[in-house]
Amino acid sequence: MKLFMGHMIDELRVKKIKEALVKNPKGLSISEIARKTDMTRITVTKYLSYLLGRGEVEMKQFGKVKVFYIKGGR
Repeated sequence: MKLFMGHMIDELRVKKIKEALVKNPKGLSISEIARKTDMTRITVTKYLSYLLGRGEVEMKQFGKVKVFYIKGGR
């Protein structure tokens, strides 16, 4: 496990989120990712911050909704 902003990062959770995004190239909201991965929205948000910081995902905001994509996957 790695440490990110004082939190332990579980690579299995990272993999589950990335797989959900790969399967949905049009992007997913935090709630959609949470449902597809069986994680809480708070956990998904933490891991998306980690992946954004590493440049592995992209985010686009539509009003209040943030939609996440695998980098280059749109």
